[in-house]
Amino acid sequence: MAEPTGEGKPKISDHESELEVAAFSEFQKAEYPQCLQTLVKLQKTQDSNPKVIHNRAVAEFYISDLRRYDLFRKTMIQITELVGEIHTVNVKHPELAAAYVNQAIVLYHFRQPLGALKIMLAVMAHFDQLDDYLLRKAGIFTVHLLLDTNQPKKANGLLAMLISRLCIRVQDILSSDDEEERPQLDNESRKDISEIQFEEFRKEFRLILIRSNLLNGKKNFIIPCEDTAEFSILKGHQYYLGNDYQMAAKELAKRFVNEPVRVATHGEDQNTCLANNMGLIHFAVKHYALAARFFQQSLLFDQSATENASTEKVEGSPLHCVGATKRPEILYNHGITLLYLQKPKEAFECLLVVLNSYHNNPRLWLRLAECCIMVHQQNQKEQLKNMTQVVLQRRKYLRKQPFNAEDQSAAIPSTTLEFASLCLRNAVTLIEFHSGELAKQAEAADKPGP
Repeated sequence: MAEPTGEGKPKISDHESELEVAAFSEFQKAEYPQCLQTLVKLQKTQDSNPKVIHNRAVAEFYISDLRRYDLFRKTMIQITELVGEIHTVNVKHPELAAAYVNQAIVLYHFRQPLGALKIMLAVMAHFDQLDDYLLRKAGIFTVHLLLDTNQPKKANGLLAMLISRLCIRVQDILSSDDEEERPQLDNESRKDISEIQFEEFRKEFRLILIRSNLLNGKKNFIIPCEDTAEFSILKGHQYYLGNDYQMAAKELAKRFVNEPVRVATHGEDQNTCLANNMGLIHFAVKHYALAARFFQQSLLFDQSATENASTEKVEGSPLHCVGATKRPEILYNHGITLLYLQKPKEAFECLLVVLNSYHNNPRLWLRLAECCIMVHQQNQKEQLKNMTQVVLQRRKYLRKQPFNAEDQSAAIPSTTLEFASLCLRNAVTLIEFHSGELAKQAEAADKPGP
């Protein structure tokens, strides 16, 4: 929710200002029905004010327990005017940045991270104009998106800007949780949030900072010794990057003190992530059969956790449950493992499902082509083996010509060389496209600012 109108913004009456402050205070206390009532009063005199319309939509969304996201998204689109596929974003009015952030959050939960990132980068272009309350949330969310889209250096740069702007003292941010050692924010930069909200921000910031350090290749730093799933997964990742796979597995096998992370409350499932990570560890040490077993287990955990929050029928589910499934990512890992187990047909079936979610990934098309080529090689070996047996037994008879799958159309997904050729063409096209996009981004970054 956007903060009350401050200096330098359109003038409003004292009564309207009091209503704005009251609504913001009620929202901070999670008193959403009272907040909505206050906003309804304010809207009687500010009916065309997009900021009031936005805040009312946020209050109504929270009252619905985050379930009426279609209506919420429609309101955000009306304010931002960002419809359909996101190409370019221009935040003309920084005071409405909260609406852009909320639209990006909706896109993220609908598994559209690139579109969400485009919006957030446009919001971050007004970094100095954002109030601290919004910047804390928007900043961490943008860092999260950058890490998810394999841009750790940019994420690290944004974290440095947040540390400077919010006056975060990070000299002991990776230390224990003792009260006197907690990383602090300057009092002036935290006057708009309660102690509980500050503690939540502090925890989020520590986790995202550790994750950014890991993805930027920083291996030798201290991670807090907290027996929670979040920190143990990060610690396991640190061991994994250091090639200490035994300690990584040991870290993930701990008994955690925190309440289990569930889709219904957090939007992801703890057991699903742990089983997937164990599969990755076993894959790294070339125990492919064990890795495949862990990926299968992870798929079962994911199915169980998301059976009431399916992405195909999400009516009635909270927003954070939409797109909560990790099935495409796990299937990709499982498919690669099956390839290493010399099971290309099974791998092809797994990767074909992933194609629905990641059809713009050239690496996926290359793996599909690899499946097709491996099937062809296995068929060639089998035919050669059969011919050898016939010659050795000196039998003369007409053998039925096996059905040639390669006679099918290349457009039909199947393990044929024709489809492999199509996959390779798609991969080359996507690589050329992404290379051009990266070149444009680099050129834009090198241009001096106004």
